[in-house]
Amino acid sequence: MLYRAGLRDMAADVLRRAQTLAAERVYTPRDWPTTQCYPCILVDCLNDRKESLGQQPPAFTATATLEVNARSEADTAGAARAACEDLCDQIECALLTCQPLLKHIQQGSGIETVMELSATGRRHIADLRMSLELQYFIAFDPLTDTPPALQPAAVPLEAIGIHADTIAPADRTGTYPKPPFPDAVTPAPRGRGPDGRDEGTLDFPSPNPDGE
Repeated sequence: MLYRAGLRDMAADVLRRAQTLAAERVYTPRDWPTTQCYPCILVDCLNDRKESLGQQPPAFTATATLEVNARSEADTAGAARAACEDLCDQIECALLTCQPLLKHIQQGSGIETVMELSATGRRHIADLRMSLELQYFIAFDPLTDTPPALQPAAVPLEAIGIHADTIAPADRTGTYPKPPFPDAVTPAPRGRGPDGRDEGTLDFPSPNPDGE
């Protein structure tokens, strides 16, 4: 699941349990109502923005925009507005004090609220759109996040060999072909090893006859 989708679902769950004026009428895109009873809350999180931290594997500071629509209905525009403002206050308090939600983000970097009023017949509807910018860290690990179908084929393990070329004792003047650790050999004449001798070897064949 996308991280922002998880934030959306957590926020909706918090608002259902917060006993706001909307009660259980808190909806996400999966259960969007075809007809609405007021007041109600609609929750979605469509957009995010990722800013690179310049690391490998890729890591980002991401900001998801949590969209919360609070809607209320009343006989007058003033009553609908007042009810919607009360609902907005309950939403902010519920989301911005919920520790299980806050521990999944680094910070809330901004909130923008816009209200619109409309009328249908004798009923007035207040629609308040709240956009909460939620910042969090995300990284992509090639070892654990790559889809199985794209994982590189593992190199078969054919055998394990352990070789020893010690520091002491050392052959002060000898030169040996094909040393086990050529980059570590001290040139002759030398006062200490490694001198290029394979002084001890243990070979372990693969337990799997296919070399896997």
